[in-house]
Formats: sequence, structure tokens, C-alpha cells
Amino acid sequence: MQLLLFIGFWLTNAILFWIIGLIAPGGLALGNQHVSAIQASLFAGFLLSTVNILVEPAVELVKFKPQQSQWGWLFVVVNTISIWVITRLALIVGVGINAFWWAVILGVILTFGQWMIWKVVGNKAKK
Repeated sequence: MQLLLFIGFWLTNAILFWIIGLIAPGGLALGNQHVSAIQASLFAGFLLSTVNILVEPAVELVKFKPQQSQWGWLFVVVNTISIWVITRLALIVGVGINAFWWAVILGVILTFGQWMIWKVVGNKAKK
């Protein structure tokens, strides 16, 4: 299930990065002289998915027990910080933003997309 969840997160994140980059090119820049826009969205989606898969084990490791309603906010914060860090590596990853609030907006949108994937994969795993 973890692999399916990771792949779902990766594709969702990459597609949402790509779509947002097309809709708002002034806020989210995809690609540079070394990395194409598609490669940038795939690489950023991969990095963000890796962080997201590691959140739950990290929370258990520090013995933090968030309530059900707190998980969504935790992922918004993790996604926002992760996006900001990823965009600081724009020369390597090929993704850049023009202001921190774009990281917040992307964090909220990507968290919603990840939540939808989690609902689909979680429901399949329960059956």
C-alpha cells in the first residue's frame, strides 16, 4: 500500500505542479537551462512525495499523537515548508516561486490533492 500511495502522491504532485505552473507562470516557475518544465514538476513531485511518506513514521518516532482533525493541518505545514525548501534549490530541481505565500497556496492545493489520493488508496486497502 505504501508504494501505491507514494506513486499516487508523486503523480498527483507532479500534475498539480505542472497545471499550476501553466495557470500562474508569474508565481511558479518550472524549468531552467538544465531541467525542462516536465522534469522539474516530476522531480519536485518526487521530492515532496518522499517527504510526505516519511511524515507519519517521523510523527510516531517523536511520539507526537495528533488527533484526526490535526493531520490535515500538519500536512499543510509540512507541504508548505517542503515546497519552500525545494524552491530554494531551483538550480537543481528547476522549480521556483516568487514569494513565500506561493508556497502556502501550493501547500494547501497539494495537500488537498494528496488527501484525495489517500482516500482512494486507503479505501482500496480496506476492501
